[in-house]
Amino acid sequence: MCALDSASPEVLELCSKTNLLTTAPEPGFAPQMFVTVADALLINSAAASNKVAVAVLQQRIAGTAGRLEDLDRVRSRLARVFKGLKTVANNPKKIYSPESVAQRLESPFFMPDKTTYQEIRTMAQQAKVDAAAHAKAEADAAARIKADAARPGECY
Repeated sequence: MCALDSASPEVLELCSKTNLLTTAPEPGFAPQMFVTVADALLINSAAASNKVAVAVLQQRIAGTAGRLEDLDRVRSRLARVFKGLKTVANNPKKIYSPESVAQRLESPFFMPDKTTYQEIRTMAQQAKVDAAAHAKAEADAAARIKADAARPGECY
């Protein structure tokens, strides 16, 4: 549902067209655009099969039908995306932090090497992260005030 709430009209239209496909689309079916995790989830849920979803995503990502290696890369990435989100989807919204879910959905479908998707946190984990960020911001502000006091009369 969160992915649907953030979808652009263009992605929703592509999902409607994808829903009608029974086989891999013809070249040019999906224009090349940046793909987020949310986009990939919506396209996958709209497709009649994993094969169709992978082919549409490949076209959306690269603008071409792609080779077998390209399709395998998209297929394996899609599996990795689902791995972390199944738990969230099967539990009540109040358990997981909406901020961390939104960050995950907004992430690029393909991440740079050696990077991972945003961790989906529980509400308690998010509260700890927020408290730590707040404490760091306060400490940084105090350090700036102290540094400014040590240099009276300087202007920037």
